[in-house]
Amino acid sequence: MTPAIDLQTLPDILHRDAFRVAGLSGRFDGDTRGAIPGLWGKLIPLLPAPSQRGWRTYGLCWSGDLDQGFDYMAGVEVESDAAAAMGMEVKEVPAQAYVVFRLTISGGDLHPQMTAAMAEIWGERLQAAGLTPSGGPDFELYPEDFDGRRPGAYVDFCIPVKAEF
Repeated sequence: MTPAIDLQTLPDILHRDAFRVAGLSGRFDGDTRGAIPGLWGKLIPLLPAPSQRGWRTYGLCWSGDLDQGFDYMAGVEVESDAAAAMGMEVKEVPAQAYVVFRLTISGGDLHPQMTAAMAEIWGERLQAAGLTPSGGPDFELYPEDFDGRRPGAYVDFCIPVKAEF
């Protein structure tokens, strides 16, 4: 059964300059996406990363879809000239415009809430808003104090869309 979720579309398009994320990544699909939380368990002991900028974390997704497979990185933002730390990769994210969807966590199991939010975003919300994805990397943005077990915690899903920059 799909959990009830609290998902809001934030009112403004977010324009973001290019940035770099360093972290751990893997290739996943609909059958293997349940392994994504394991990346986070491996990343957290490696933090802070060299040249890390702040404590927000990113779930960066690119190159594919749920059926054919996609790349996912659990990471942190790093300085623009940062080299990859031992065991980590670096991914460049280009300047883009994003529509932002905020999922407020119920305090229950996090993964089913995240899965339901992504299904609603890609299956209903983007089309209903009349927005066209640009095809660039999208990401989950976790605030510095994120705790997925705490009711009221939130995750922002940032989906790149075609918009004037």
